[in-house]
Formats: sequence, structure tokens, C-alpha cells
Amino acid sequence: MLTGSAEVEHATGRSKCEPFRTQIEQKIEAGLSAQRIFQDLRTEHGFDGAYASVQRMVRRLCGGDELPFRRLECEPGTEAQADFGAGAPIIGADGKRRTHVLRLGLSFSRKAYSEPFFQQTTDNLLSAFENAFRHWGGVPRTLVIDNLRAAVAQADWYDPELHPKIIAFCQHYGTVVLPTKPYTPRHKGKIESGINYVKENALKDRDFPALAEENSHLLRWEQKVADLRIHGTTKNKSGNCLRSKRARCCRCRPNAFRPSTKTSASFGATAISRSPKAYYSVPAGIHGAHRLGALGQPPGPHPQQPLRADRAACATRSVRFPTVEYIPYLLEIF
Repeated sequence: MLTGSAEVEHATGRSKCEPFRTQIEQKIEAGLSAQRIFQDLRTEHGFDGAYASVQRMVRRLCGGDELPFRRLECEPGTEAQADFGAGAPIIGADGKRRTHVLRLGLSFSRKAYSEPFFQQTTDNLLSAFENAFRHWGGVPRTLVIDNLRAAVAQADWYDPELHPKIIAFCQHYGTVVLPTKPYTPRHKGKIESGINYVKENALKDRDFPALAEENSHLLRWEQKVADLRIHGTTKNKSGNCLRSKRARCCRCRPNAFRPSTKTSASFGATAISRSPKAYYSVPAGIHGAHRLGALGQPPGPHPQQPLRADRAACATRSVRFPTVEYIPYLLEIF
């Protein structure tokens, strides 16, 4: 049974998109998706037809159908998927700079969070994870990621090696980072399509004067466009689905993650080591073997504590300085 615009098109034999064929062809040549074309037609030309009508017109003009694929679903709070994609360029006084957009999406509700960065670093990755947890109000039990260098030190089909910061982050929040098998992006297909959605719908043919402007645009777009659309798979709005399926994911953490810093420091006869922001006393065992003389040269053996031959040439030692966790964290439920 035909309903809506499909029934009108069947009765009249003419698509409601036909008057806008030229505009649709131009937008297809620009690389815009059917969803973006539908939004632009409603905004720019007052189009009153349905999205399905635009979809049929785009499919007819492109002359092809998407290949089918199998889909795996999971329970609420069980999994989130994350991946980087190309962002919109930043054009400022220092020229044009490319950006990378990290998008994280909950596998059950499809509620997502996007944040742009100039570099794909471990610190940026963890910062986006924490911002996504605050945005969702909770922490999923599993984070499925690609084998990006910011998180995976050594990719492997069965036993990948994660960076120490990633491991400490997981222990802090009680979650697990699970890299996909190398060269198998279909293992995180939900976020693969989510990245394409951001690039095609939110950032296509756009540029920004600063990274903060792009970040604000993405946040507004998530709330006013992505959260309000009817998802093609779940047939629900991701924002409504998230609110209606609130389930405890893991125990509450009062503080944000702050990794410890490991650095090398040299110290003199006072046995005091200086970090960038503070002074620390050096344990007696380390001081006797690794202190520096007044002129910065390794001193001779102590008369009552001779230095070993393998330690006499060592003038510095790696010291792990303590860190303070001070940022409050929201209750981890959604």
C-alpha cells in the first residue's frame, strides 16, 4: 500500500522532486548526500515532499543501489564505537589548516558526539572520550576503536598492544577499549556510517575561522539535526531513544582522568628534584647513586658508600611525579 508522497507520485505519475531536478543534479555533482539535499531543498526552496521522494530521485539519477550488509545489535550501555574522519578546514590569519573529527556513537541508541582536532594524539583522543561521557551522562562498558596510532602501539589480530595511557584510562573509568581486527572496518560499521554522516551532512562545503567555531557548530548540529532525525535502522530519534533506555553502565567515578607524567630530573647535593611546577625530595637510595656535583659533573665515590661500576656513569633517573585529580565527574548512567 502506498502512502504520503509515494501515493501522490503514483497517482500523478510525476515526482514532487521533478521541479527541482536541476538543483538536485547540481548537489549530487557537489557530492552531497540525499539527506543533505532534502534538508537544503526544504530550507532553500520550500520543498514540501518527503525524504523518501528525494531518495528515489537521487537513486534514479545516480543509477545504482547500495549493497546489503548484515547488522549486529547490542544492549543499552554495552558498546560505543569511535573513529576519526576528515573535518572542515580552518582558514585563519596563518593560512588554511586541515582538521580531524573524532566521532563516538552509542551502538544501541545511535546517540553520538563529535569533536574536531588538529592532530590525532592520545591526549586528544582521551579528552574527546571524557567529553563524550559527559555529553551522554555515562560510560559504556566497551569502546570499539580502529587501530589508530594514538591508541594502539602494536596492532594484532588476536592480541593488540594498547598505549599505557589508554590502559590507565580504562582502569579509571571501568571500561574496555577493544580495537578491531586490522583492515576490517566493518567490525565498527555503525561509526563508519556515522563518520560519513558528519562529513556529508554537517561539514560538506564548509570552513571555519577557528577550531572552537567548528566545535560549536558540531555541537549545535548534533542537538538540532542528528538527535532529531529518524534513524533509518532504529526508526527512532537517537535523543529520545537515549532518554527512554537509561541503564547503569559502570560504577560512578567522582574525578576526571589525569594521567601521571614520567620524566627525567637531575638533582644536586640537597637531594631536591625540581619538576616544572614543584620541588620533590629524592629517596636516599636514588640520591646516593645519582646526585650531581656542584658543576654538573658526576661526583666521585662516597667514602662510606662506593658506587657500583654500572651506576657511576648515570647522572639522571626517571622519576614519576604524582598528579592531582580535581575535576568533578557526572553520575555515569544513561
